[in-house]
Amino acid sequence: MTFGQFDKLEIDTNGRSPDEIIAEFEDNLNSHWDRSLEREERLNSEQYCFIFRDPGSNFEATLWLSKKSDSDILYVTNVVPTKTSQISADRYNDLLQKFKDEIVDPALDEMSLSSATQSSPQSLMNSLSNREMEKLRKFSDAANKAAGGTHPSDRDRWREFVAEVHSNGTNVDRGALAGWLEGEGWSEEDAQKLSDEFYEATELLEKYDEVT
Repeated sequence: MTFGQFDKLEIDTNGRSPDEIIAEFEDNLNSHWDRSLEREERLNSEQYCFIFRDPGSNFEATLWLSKKSDSDILYVTNVVPTKTSQISADRYNDLLQKFKDEIVDPALDEMSLSSATQSSPQSLMNSLSNREMEKLRKFSDAANKAAGGTHPSDRDRWREFVAEVHSNGTNVDRGALAGWLEGEGWSEEDAQKLSDEFYEATELLEKYDEVT
């Protein structure tokens, strides 16, 4: 399967709490959409999960949102199919558009907030240098995916990738990273965890740079 560019969807909360925005989204759910509190609790992170079901095609996917740190922006971190291991960029972007049109924009209109913005970031392969991409592939190809990449050797390769990206100051889209990992065969949960871990690690390294 060929993966193109994965769009991103961002919502300016204008100072409203994420919980308030998400509650408004819930009030606008239709027959295709539900909120999955069970998945949120299982992931145990500050993310919100909605699930899309299309009985006609038997397609089902989860859509995850999180708040950017030090920002009023709530954004979609990933869209993950539940019955297949991969999702094409076209389908990913189509589901973002459905969520925006059917749930997000009507809710924001009721709250007198600006409409959400959907845009196409650079693909992960276009964002990373050849050396950075080589280190990421080295980690993914060699990792024991069934164990979530927790083997000490896997952790060393992952840290080499994180360190390389940080040293170069490369900006990496969270959704693009998680989407790429899932396209390489990582589970929904592990792709999310690695993506979250990547951003936590780079933020920590950036803070370290500031104080040293």
